[in-house]
Amino acid sequence: MNNFIIKVTILTLFVFYPATSLAAGNVETFRQLELFGDIFEKVRKFYVEETNDKKLIESAINGMLQSLDPHSSYLNK
Repeated sequence: MNNFIIKVTILTLFVFYPATSLAAGNVETFRQLELFGDIFEKVRKFYVEETNDKKLIESAINGMLQSLDPHSSYLNK
């Protein structure tokens, strides 16, 4: 199910992203997003304990923002 959500998200990005902006850098970005989705699926399927999808995604977002500087973080509801 979540693999479907990831694919729909990526497809949506392609639809709403202007075709002219799909330069080499953007293609690499989509490859990296696909890699993220693949790793996410592997963690969900093969991690030794059951995982929580929402927590995994929020942790990934927080990790991304914290890599920018120590003051950036994601605040959920």
